[in-house]
Amino acid sequence: VFSMAKRNVKRRLSRGLLGITSLAILVMAFTAFTSFGRVIGLLITPLNMQPAYEGVMVKNIPPPWSETGEPYWPLVKDEIEWLKGQRGVLVVSPLIMNKPGKTLVGSLRISNLELQILGAIGIDPFAERNFTDISTSLISGSLNNLKRSTVVLSQSAANTLGVGLNDKVTFYVHTATGLQVFGNLTVVGIMDNSKFSSLKDLNGESLVPYRFQMGEYVRAPAEQIVILNWQDALKIEDMAVYRIAIKTDGSVNLDAFAREIVQAKEYNVWVSEEDNVLQYHFGEYLEIGGISLLVPLLIVLFNLGLIMISIVNERTREIFTLTCVGFNPTHITALFLAESVVMGLVGGGIGYLMGMSAYRLMNIFSIDIAVRQKLEWYWSVIGVMIALATAILSAIRPASRAAMKATPSLVKKIKFESHKERLKREEEIWKVYQSQKITMPVRINAREITFFASYLAGRLHSLEKGLFERIENYEESESETPEGHRIRNFKYTYVVIEGGKRLGTINELTAFKRAKSDYYVLSLDVNPEKPGIPGSFIDRTVRFLRDILSDWEEEKPRIVGAI
Repeated sequence: VFSMAKRNVKRRLSRGLLGITSLAILVMAFTAFTSFGRVIGLLITPLNMQPAYEGVMVKNIPPPWSETGEPYWPLVKDEIEWLKGQRGVLVVSPLIMNKPGKTLVGSLRISNLELQILGAIGIDPFAERNFTDISTSLISGSLNNLKRSTVVLSQSAANTLGVGLNDKVTFYVHTATGLQVFGNLTVVGIMDNSKFSSLKDLNGESLVPYRFQMGEYVRAPAEQIVILNWQDALKIEDMAVYRIAIKTDGSVNLDAFAREIVQAKEYNVWVSEEDNVLQYHFGEYLEIGGISLLVPLLIVLFNLGLIMISIVNERTREIFTLTCVGFNPTHITALFLAESVVMGLVGGGIGYLMGMSAYRLMNIFSIDIAVRQKLEWYWSVIGVMIALATAILSAIRPASRAAMKATPSLVKKIKFESHKERLKREEEIWKVYQSQKITMPVRINAREITFFASYLAGRLHSLEKGLFERIENYEESESETPEGHRIRNFKYTYVVIEGGKRLGTINELTAFKRAKSDYYVLSLDVNPEKPGIPGSFIDRTVRFLRDILSDWEEEKPRIVGAI
């Protein structure tokens, strides 16, 4: 098939060249004028969470490409003063933490008792109260007293050391040379362990610092954490600024403020909104350029489609010839699709080479279109696949039309329903829910009405004891209107039992005679006993009465006699 397709493309060189050229231009445009790649830029990520407080928070989070396991990096201390100098900034609150790589911060000693400290934070109590509610975790004492040479302990630590408010403990810090005395600290507060652990920062993370344990970074236990004044904390080795919270006066454009910090300092910034928190940070994202290529793609698709349709129309005789030599519709469809595949392969390869040459030409003429060159091997495969997909899509409809020309007439099998099957289907489809009125094709002479009534009553009474077909509730009445019209009513219920199922209709045969007329006109009002009975049963009820009327016409001379 592909050998024939290749010869057909060569034989119709002008059309083949037109299709190949269109595909080559498409692939060249894709190669030279589109750009796909992952770039690093400013991202804004909504966290979809309620903010813990209003304001801005700055942290230094390691980027994904840093290949480090540390949860955060320290901020430069000078950023505190830089942020305080920004227009509209009211409060700046630094949070000092031990480095995540520390396994031991130090120890507290009093008399012969000692407690290891695995985590430490330092805060400015007067600034921090504008943001986190650390004071709510205190059982006793006040953060307002957290000045230099003071400390806040956990309840477990206070119980272990046997200290209370205003007691002094000696704090030893762990340094590269071993434990060294930091100083005597006064206990100004005792906090609840669980309440402190539940406190959240603006990004939803806990205030508890990390420590390095058994090859991974974990949160330090709240029982072995101390809170220091931020200025004292900065004097301890391996403690640094890890978070800065900022409150503005409302005149600052927080979006522009956050962008400025990220672009100038490469930090992560969180900004609170009314019901959400936005994170500003540098990250990787997929950049796509040249989406307008879809327009020439559609043009090429339609162009190739027209080419293939014209080829099919011109080769009608050839299609019938192929059918005569044994080609079936599948072979013919495959032949036309193979021709499009040949054009796609040739056009895709040429187009990719033209696209790569376009880069050189643009460099010679100093043309900068700011696209990433597609030098990797897989771009050539992608270019050929685009050409193939375009060619095949444009040829599907023409190929199916070619197959239709060669497809012999199909022998259609028609199923003839039996009478019983047709009746069953009609019963399932045609249902009756309300009464129907039918005029009977018989007139009764006024002198014969008594005989007719007697004949009808006799016929109906004869079926009252029927097993599968019977008459129930027969009634007869006669009336006259003020205008002199006479009316005779015959009411009965027609019942048939089929397959253990009861079908019934409530019928009223009305004989109506106008005052100046000599004949009664008959009409039948049929009402289903239960809504939804088959419509065929209504027809059966009407036929039942018409049979009686037909018999009356035949036997009337014998019954009425010479009247």
